[in-house]
Parts: sequence; C-alpha cells; structure tokens
Amino acid sequence: MKNKMEHKYWGFLSYSRRDIKICLKLHKKLETLSLPKQKGIPKNLYPIFKDDEEMSTSSNLWEEIIQRLNDSNYLIVICTPNSKDAVYPNKEIEYFISQGKSSKIIALIHQASPFSIEDVMPETLRELYINKKLKHIVDMNNMNFNKASQTIAAYLLEFDYIKFMNYQRTRQLKRRVFGTVILVVLFFFISIFPTLLMFISPSSYYEMVGRYKTPTVTQDQAEKISQDMMDITVQFYNNEAYEIADTVLKKYSEGGLKNISISEIYLAISYLDGVEELSIIGADNEIKQKRKQLEHLIQLINQN
Repeated sequence: MKNKMEHKYWGFLSYSRRDIKICLKLHKKLETLSLPKQKGIPKNLYPIFKDDEEMSTSSNLWEEIIQRLNDSNYLIVICTPNSKDAVYPNKEIEYFISQGKSSKIIALIHQASPFSIEDVMPETLRELYINKKLKHIVDMNNMNFNKASQTIAAYLLEFDYIKFMNYQRTRQLKRRVFGTVILVVLFFFISIFPTLLMFISPSSYYEMVGRYKTPTVTQDQAEKISQDMMDITVQFYNNEAYEIADTVLKKYSEGGLKNISISEIYLAISYLDGVEELSIIGADNEIKQKRKQLEHLIQLINQN
C-alpha cells in the first residue's frame, strides 16, 4: 500500500488524440475520487499527468514526455480501437518497459466490443498481454466508468483491491441510507406541520387549512415508509452482488479463462464480501459457494 507518493505523478495517462474526451473524464475522476479515510492513505490521487496543448506543440516533445514518464509511478494506457495504431502510446509503453516498470502498466479497455481485448491494445502492450506479463487490466466491457476508475485507483495506491472496493460500496450505501433518512424526516415534518402551527398560531392554522388540504401521516406510517425505502436500497445492493458474480462464472463456463480478467473476479468477490460485512444478508451457503468458485478461478489464472 502506498502511504506516500514516491514520484511527482501517481500516473501518466497514455492515449490516442482521438480519445481526448475519455482521457479528460478519467483524469478528473481519478484526481477527485474519494479515498478510504485511514492512516497511510492520501487525501486524493493528485496529480495524475496528462499532456496539454502547450506541451503538444513543443519542439522537444519526446524529451518532455520522457521526463514526465520518469516522474510517474504508473502508466495508464487507454485502449480503444483508436489507440491500436497510435504512435505515442506505443512509444510510451516501450520506454516504460525499458525502465523495468512493466509491472506498473495499467490497461484500461474501453470500447473493445466487438473486438477482443488485444485488438484494441497498442502493439507493445499487446505483446505484453499475450506473454502474460500485463498484471493490471481494467475491462470496461464488464464494469461502468465509476468502478473502472476505482479499480485503477486501487492499483495506483497498491491497496488491497477488495478492501478498497468494499470502502467505496459502504460509502455509497451510507449515502443512500442518509438520503432515505432525510426524506423520511422531511416527509414526517411536513405531515405534522399543521398540528404544530395550530398550537403556535391558531389563526394561521385555520387560514392554511382553508387554502390547502395537507396530508397527514402517523408515526407508524412514517416508520413503514422508512423501512420500505431501506429494504429497496438493501435489495438493490444484494441483487447487484449476485448479478456480478453470476456474470463472471457464466463467462468462464462459456469461454474459459481467456474470456475473463482477474480484475472482474476481484470485483465480484468484493461485492460478495460487501454484502457480508454490511450484514445485509447472512453468509449463507450460496455466497460461500460462489466465493469459493471465484477464488478457484484466481488460482487457475495464477497457475497459467
């Protein structure tokens, strides 16, 4: 786990010019991402390097790029159909490998479908992948942009992936619960406001009643609403955990190990662990069985 930054930049974003919108979105997301609040973890992942227009017009462009690569702890390669034949991403990957940092290359697979993963990789990165020397692959065919950014952040921090993803999901669930509580409190306050107004100012109360028909809710009804909203939130999280695990296992059964990445498996395990840690449901046999199957896939990948 990185408790401090050893380089000027946490990462260097390598991309095709045609993918500038993806680069800008990822750059902003990584630098503003909420990180676990615990000893040894920085407040944010600032700065992440991306080149700017001024640098792009420099007469010593490659020399400047080399300097930024030397200043970066990780190389984050945005892989799309555009990057396959792009010149600079390939040169940046070659240089990073020449410095003995091939283990610190992260491949973000974006818009690969209907292509295979290697079909959207620059040539040097593709060779690294085929030779099974590419350690970090984040495949957006199997996760949304937020989860992909969180996965990259875990790699940059060299933080336990499952713990990091559990932190993110716990934080999201707390925000949902907090929002539910606020709505219930507001709804309950609105329902009892006419009664309060009657005691404070009877004349104002009768004037308001004459204009509006205000709904009233009993305490039991308010508690029922709160519980129903909580159940919906919990069920959403529970269904998502099972769906991700089942998707990974189905892909393996249909296409074998070549059809899945290790980041997908870790993501599925982290969801199952999150369900368990948040006490949403008990650690029943089905969860244990799915986790055991996923851990077996990790062992198979490591053996190969």
